[in-house]
Amino acid sequence: MDNAELYFDSEQLMISNFILYAYMDDGLIGTSLDKKTLLIYERKNDHSLNYQLRNQYVFPIEIYNVFLFDIGCKNKSFFVNFKSEDHFINKILIENEIIHLDKTTSAPFMVLDTQNRSSLVMQNNLNSYVLRIKYDRKFSPDKNLPTRMIFDNEGFLSEVNSDEVKIEKYSVKLKQIIPEHTSGYFLDDEDQAKLVLQTISNKKTYLSLYKKQSNEFYLVQENILPEKIGPFLFGDFFKNGFTSVAFLSEEDSSFYLNVFKNHGKNDYFKFESKFNKKIKLNEYLQYKTPNLTKNGSKVVDIFNDSFLHIVILLESGSNTELLLLKNDGSGNFYPSYGYFDGLRFAHLNSFSFNDLDFSGKEGLVLNYFEDGKQKLVYKKNNIHGNFYFSVVTFEENGLFPLPGISYKYIRMEDNEFRISNQLVQTSFPNLEHPHVFFGLGGAPFLVELTKVLVADFKTSGSHTFRVYQKIIPNSRISLKSNKYGLKMTLILNPDAKIKSIFFFFVVVLVINLVLLSVVHFLEKRKRKHDEKRSDNFVSTIGL
Repeated sequence: MDNAELYFDSEQLMISNFILYAYMDDGLIGTSLDKKTLLIYERKNDHSLNYQLRNQYVFPIEIYNVFLFDIGCKNKSFFVNFKSEDHFINKILIENEIIHLDKTTSAPFMVLDTQNRSSLVMQNNLNSYVLRIKYDRKFSPDKNLPTRMIFDNEGFLSEVNSDEVKIEKYSVKLKQIIPEHTSGYFLDDEDQAKLVLQTISNKKTYLSLYKKQSNEFYLVQENILPEKIGPFLFGDFFKNGFTSVAFLSEEDSSFYLNVFKNHGKNDYFKFESKFNKKIKLNEYLQYKTPNLTKNGSKVVDIFNDSFLHIVILLESGSNTELLLLKNDGSGNFYPSYGYFDGLRFAHLNSFSFNDLDFSGKEGLVLNYFEDGKQKLVYKKNNIHGNFYFSVVTFEENGLFPLPGISYKYIRMEDNEFRISNQLVQTSFPNLEHPHVFFGLGGAPFLVELTKVLVADFKTSGSHTFRVYQKIIPNSRISLKSNKYGLKMTLILNPDAKIKSIFFFFVVVLVINLVLLSVVHFLEKRKRKHDEKRSDNFVSTIGL
């Protein structure tokens, strides 16, 4: 048995001839093998890995990116775009409607507006702007209808094709963004949105940090990047409550993992800081080469302890394999072997992590070509030792997990902890899942209070959210709005594992009480017997 089988179950085939692009909370988004047909799959039920095809959208050229995009009509809608020569063609899909948007020179990515609606950051040769879309039409799709196929064969029009579509946009000042960038955003210590952009100026690329105030972005910091890098990876790698940035790079034939620490308190990234990490990987690679493409590295809380680790893709000849870079909590990463031993692929399209079996742990999702088929398979996470739960946060009555949100919760061993930047939206298929994982470490009953924060969220008392979670049966999570944000209280009803521990303690307590009662009874009986003997002895002496 390979070591990997100790940590992950054997493969479960989910879908064939399917290229995965994005996750929904109840389904999968991807394409056909030629990448010209968008395929929307929905889960048949919550307790299986069986999916049924819901929609097909057929296009004349290859799809570049797709993700869920809320336009306010209470139906699932999607942003999809295509790369054509020096520009991107952008569209919104909803049921059998296709909304055509303007072309852009860089791939758009999503942020939330002040009403928590999806907005697009877009850039063309003339300017940069934020686009908001609202569609008033209401759909009542029949779940019993067969799979629908919608064609877009009339060419890519730039005009909006419906009077019911309302589009608002406002200009912003941004440096030129790299066309196929990996930008994202996070919340600072004052819970305000920050954009981390890959920009270009004078043939040099930069990490540019912008803060958002009202309807404007202001440049805060920037730093020159190496020429060859992998995608930006976002996470609280230092466990200080702030979102830091990591990426792979190749410099002078050597490979590095770069980690920029976010210090918060208006310091953000001190690019010359001694706390930043530049970890040389060559000595661990054994003549293998890290993959610097957008599918070459992922962030995962694989041990359910709220430490964010990085998994990278290594290439050796015609084969690829995975390597875990384990985080010690201070931003130091080192290889940890055995977790993916035996997993080698000649044609791996992507790897990612998601809790598709509702176990509360991130399983491994592999999309690879073998035996004439493109397979999407799932391997359940069997790593033991920690308690956990996961949730998906929605706007009330909405269908869209909220991107760019941040969670704070209180644990017994820590004063406060933040899980930052869940469901990061980028300009490429990053395969981020909508579930938010709370690794509780080695002891249960740790979560007392959680604060949920949304980028640009203006607390007025009128915003409410619902949290969807299945990990702890019959548990409740309540969210209330106040002047500090949204407070989320978790009322735990323990799962079977914790129940077993609780039952064990109850049994031990009962046994102890019974034993104490028996001992007390025997002691009391002995005392009465001794007192009786003493009385008899005294009476005898008196005679």
